[in-house]
Amino acid sequence: MNQHLRLLTFGILTWLLPFLISLPFYGSDGGLTIDIFAFKSLMIVSGAAIGTLLIFLYLRSLPEETNWITAGITIGISWLLINWILDVIVLVTLFGTTPTDWFIQIGSRYLLLPMMAVLAGASAHLGSMR
Repeated sequence: MNQHLRLLTFGILTWLLPFLISLPFYGSDGGLTIDIFAFKSLMIVSGAAIGTLLIFLYLRSLPEETNWITAGITIGISWLLINWILDVIVLVTLFGTTPTDWFIQIGSRYLLLPMMAVLAGASAHLGSMR
């Protein structure tokens, strides 16, 4: 698979998989069926686990001569934007969440992606120096 397509596909998966995990926790009336704090914790942990795994798999697919720090920055910014765009389409546009509420409650949490990706890129860079 081409690296640009892999970057896009993995970025979409960082949004889609946690979204699919969240669905069983909503009732037919659209309300949560579990405690809101338990749900938020579950979403943060599952999102971070999925993001970490996909960052690892993506970096592992790159050639050895890659500029690892640049790769981490590219992954982080790309996936952050992909997640924000998909969230705005689904949560703000379709479900009517206000942009301010969305960013405070959900959108700011996606800042974990660039943090993890840049750190993974820096770690890969250090590892390539040995």
